Amino acid sequence: MALGNWDTLSIDETGKVTDGVFISPLGVEVSVYKNWLNVDDRAAPLRKKTAEGWPTVMRIDEGRLEYQDVRIIATRGPQDGIYAIVWISTYTPGGMRGMLAIGCEGHDAWNHWSGVRPESVHHWGRELLRHQYDNWTFPDLEPPDELISMAHTGHLHMEIKRRHMEGAK
Repeated sequence: MALGNWDTLSIDETGKVTDGVFISPLGVEVSVYKNWLNVDDRAAPLRKKTAEGWPTVMRIDEGRLEYQDVRIIATRGPQDGIYAIVWISTYTPGGMRGMLAIGCEGHDAWNHWSGVRPESVHHWGRELLRHQYDNWTFPDLEPPDELISMAHTGHLHMEIKRRHMEGAK
């Protein structure tokens, strides 16, 4: 979901482009909004409204955390963006589920629309590799290799190319 000056690029564990929303088996919803993540759990007793009026359990700008059955690693990066990997921590009959997501400023320095730029995707790929080999500090927050490999198999790059081709029409 792109809002005004912001762009979102997200894919699920199969490489399919998503709308930037991940819902876990326990109903925890993680969504990219502008350049942060909103986490909502409709079963939580202490939900609050964000400045935008949406109920949420928490807002994430950066960090590693776990909530219910969801694990999240979120970092800051180019284009004033949030770069997140979200996945479920429990086994499900369908296998691993998750989302790679970028939420960032969509305009360049000259106020031209650029969307998520290729160099931002490269940054995210490097960050994922760094987290993959830096898990000794957070062994319970080890992102699944399947999601990390999605950033390196070209799925995000193909979506950026598709978007730019559509924009050129």
